[in-house]
Order: sequence, then C-alpha cells, then structure tokens
Amino acid sequence: MSRAGRVSLLLFGVTLTAQVAGSLANTSFSPLDAFFKSAYDLTQEQVGLVPSFTFLGVSAAAIPSGYLVDTAGPRATLLFSMSLMTVAMAMTALTRGFTLLLVSYLLIGLSYGMVTPSTNRAIMDAYYPHHAKLLGLKQIGVPISGFIGAIVFPPLALALGFRINYVVMASLCIATIVMLANSHAMGRKGRREPFRSLILSALRHRVLLMVSITAMFYAWVQQTLLAYYVIFLHGRGLALELAELSLSVVLLGAIAGRSLWAVLSERLFRGNRRLLLSAIGGLAGLVVLALPALPPVFPADVAYAFLAGATSVSWNGAYVTSISEVGPRNGVGVFSGLSLTIINLGAVFGPPMSGYIVDRFHSFVPMWLVLGALEASVSLIFFLLFMRIGNTGKEPVPGS
Repeated sequence: MSRAGRVSLLLFGVTLTAQVAGSLANTSFSPLDAFFKSAYDLTQEQVGLVPSFTFLGVSAAAIPSGYLVDTAGPRATLLFSMSLMTVAMAMTALTRGFTLLLVSYLLIGLSYGMVTPSTNRAIMDAYYPHHAKLLGLKQIGVPISGFIGAIVFPPLALALGFRINYVVMASLCIATIVMLANSHAMGRKGRREPFRSLILSALRHRVLLMVSITAMFYAWVQQTLLAYYVIFLHGRGLALELAELSLSVVLLGAIAGRSLWAVLSERLFRGNRRLLLSAIGGLAGLVVLALPALPPVFPADVAYAFLAGATSVSWNGAYVTSISEVGPRNGVGVFSGLSLTIINLGAVFGPPMSGYIVDRFHSFVPMWLVLGALEASVSLIFFLLFMRIGNTGKEPVPGS
C-alpha cells in the first residue's frame, strides 16, 4: 500500500475510533438504565430524563461545534471533545445522586455534540467525491459502540457496580486523544466564513430542514427503543440478563442494517438518500407497531430485536450522508450542527413523553402503537413532500 493509502486508512481509523468512543459514552444510559432505575428508585418518566439530558447537551453543542470544526478544523475539535468527555466520565463515576448524574450526562452530551460534525468534515475533506460509503461506514461506529456497551457494561455492573463502566469509557477516550495527537492528516482548517452567513444559509435550506425534521421523529423512536426495550422485556418476565442480551441483538441488527443500507443506497436507490431514508423510516414504523403482538418467548424477542435494529436504529447512515451533501463543503460543520440540533429535539423530549404514556396507561402497549404509527406517517409525508417538489434525486454538493 502506498504512503498516501496508509495515511488515508489511518485517518478513517481515527475518525471511526472517535465515533465509537463518543457514541459509547453517549448511549451508555441504554444498557445501564435498569441499574439507574434500581439504584435511584426512578419512575419510567425519570428514566427517560437521562437520554433527554444527554441529547440536550448534544443539541446545545451542535451548532457552535460545527462552526469550530469549519474554522479550527476537525482534529482540534475532536481533541477538545474527547478531553471534555474524559472529565465527564470521571464526574459520572464519582457522583452519588440522580441530579448530579443528569448533570454528568449533560456534559457527556456536550462532548458528543462535537463528534459528528468533526468526523463528517474530516471524511468530506479527505475523501470527496468518494465519501458516501465511508460516511455510512463511519456511522456503523454508533451501533458497534452500543453493542459493546450492551455486552460489556451489564456484567461489569453486576460484578463491580455500574460506575466502573465510566472508568472503562474514560480510558477509551484517553486512548483516542493519543491517536488524535499523532494524526496530523486531520489537521486541515477551513476558510473563516462568517458564522451568520453560514447559519442563515443553513436555515434557508429547504432540503436540510425537511430531512432534519423527519429525522427528529426517527430519533424519538430510536432513543425510546434503546431506553425502554430492556425494561419492557424484563417487565414481561424475561430475566434481566436475557433482556440485556436482546438489546445487544438490536445493536447487531443496526450494524447489519447500516452496512446493508450503505450498499443499497448506491445500487438500489441510485444515491437517492432521501428516498432511502423514507423507506427505512416506513419499515421501522411497521416494525414498532408489531411489538405489542410479539410472543413473550426469548427466540421471538431475539428475532424481533435484530429486525428492530436493522430498521429503527439504522437510519443514521443515510441521514448523515444526506446532510453532509446538501451544503457547501466549507460549511459541513455548521450544516451538520444545525441539523443535529433539530433531530436531537426528538431525543430530548421524546423519551420522557414516551415514559409519560407508559406511566399514564400503566402499559407499554399504547406507547409502542403511538410511536409506530407516528414514524410510519412521518415517513410517508416526507416521501410525498419530496415527490411534490420534484427533488427526491441525488443532490450534488456545492463546491467550497
């Protein structure tokens, strides 16, 4: 392999590692929520506050970090992100109260809010116009981290207490910092475009806003599934260990789904990311609607978990590629940041609303039915809107 090829491969490896480290921390509430619920004696609505505070942090960081990426460069932004995340991990490991736990997850979200704009910009800079598949593959780091968390965190929590997991995550963040410090291929800075002109351009971009609003509902469903799936199965009589194993199968399905959708994006959908996104969302809505009818037996739980992961948790690759393509390359950070701010509204407000439905009706069934119908309906509306404006095709990236 040539030196340029090795540098290119190393850069992708660093971005993938940063994505895994950030996502592992950002989604750590999912495999650990049953331990939170027991340790702090929480209601379902309170459980939903943990992902809400996390994604509140992500939303708050998204736009400022996007501009930081476009000016200081992705490497400097990722170094700051991983350093702040290490501090947040230490705080989470040391805290003993639920309020402080929420504050710690808010900081985790602030740190993670810098990861996606940074890694998107790094790949667009290094690989454009051959970026689409690599952006999709980079996003596989999200379910990979979730799978690692689902497999590793519960046994560690049972053996040593759930706080030991934050020591493990802090160690991974430190390892990522070392990799970034030695990765000078990611050091490119962008032109200092006025922030006001970039953000106004993003706010006026019809396609960006429509994709982001649609993905906001997808994020609501995804985070609800990740936050409540273990509790739902455990409440139906499944042993906690098997319920956690089912969650790991959800993440395996997400890994397989994102890989499959990345291939189908070019071969079947001919680069039409938005048609692909609406198709994934429509299938996901139907799968969620079927959950209340799932037989309460472990083999059925495993089969369903894989299908749910391949749909409800696998749309992110198509989404990230779409938003990275619609704006100017020197504004990928700001465009990504604005979009992430919008979609994270679903992650912030969705899980507590879902938990409220469960507490109100004393059952998970109404919640799954509402979310499934909502996701399927939004996907159909999204598809029809793009058909109406005649802009469902592959959108070229403007030059920087």
